[in-house]
Amino acid sequence: YKTDLAMLVRDELGRDVAIEGDLSLSLLPFPQLRAEDLKLANVSHGASPVMVETAAVSGGLAWGPLLSGEIRVTSLVLDRPVVILERYADGSANWDFTQASTGSGTDAAATQPETGTPAPGVAFQSVKVSNGTVVYREDGEDVFRLDAADATLAIDSLAGPFTGEITGRVAGRDLILDGRLGMLGD
Repeated sequence: YKTDLAMLVRDELGRDVAIEGDLSLSLLPFPQLRAEDLKLANVSHGASPVMVETAAVSGGLAWGPLLSGEIRVTSLVLDRPVVILERYADGSANWDFTQASTGSGTDAAATQPETGTPAPGVAFQSVKVSNGTVVYREDGEDVFRLDAADATLAIDSLAGPFTGEITGRVAGRDLILDGRLGMLGD
């Protein structure tokens, strides 16, 4: 399954993915997937070759929406993720998957529709993050770093709205964010 899943993610995001640990899949009572030691490639000109890595990711899907062509993720759990967000001098960013290129230099725009906004057909009932790290860089320099991050989120679609709580440490100080963000592009 590893190769098939990696190719599916590659086709969707235009980025290489490596599943270096165990992968398990079950279909009953509902579809569930768990992958260990997962890495998502950064853009080819990024300061780091990896944009996202996590010790483990697991998730489940609801059958009903899946049968009608929508993806409703009932749970998504990320264990010790490290996320590197980068903005470059030309204004582009590594989280823009409509413009990103893979670590191999392939242009993702060739495989992605040019909508400029995320697909609204995916929803996440529950997203949990434990002991994560988020680093934001501009032109290769660290601007912001969130360590020991824990989060509980609900995401109605990839375009928003987003609700939840995030805790962690920034520059040695505790941080707590609790709230709701509206739709992207509004």
